[in-house]
Amino acid sequence: MAHPTDGYYEVNFASNVGNVGAGKLTMKDLTISGVDVGFLYDGAFQELKDDEYTGHVELRQHNKDMESVFGDFQTYKLMLKGQIRDGKAELSATMVGQEDLSLSVQMSRVSTHRRPRGF
Repeated sequence: MAHPTDGYYEVNFASNVGNVGAGKLTMKDLTISGVDVGFLYDGAFQELKDDEYTGHVELRQHNKDMESVFGDFQTYKLMLKGQIRDGKAELSATMVGQEDLSLSVQMSRVSTHRRPRGF
């Protein structure tokens, strides 16, 4: 049976250093795979309670011409926490090892069908 969070999402994020970005991701059984113009992301969530989730995402640069929203990082890991409900997510993230760097993340499901990584 499909998990209620499964689907294809549009993602928007803003860092605490003033940069913004957007991408696409697929979530299946709380595992995510996604991409934006500069980075690939892979990770997983676990449900805490009442639509509250925590998780991690590893990001790897695939386009050397695009810096991360945090500046000159080619790979990094984010810890996330927040709510996912009815195809919408509001999450907060911090970079592992650089906890002073953070993101606000909004996700909106555009389809319940899994799509391959990419735009």
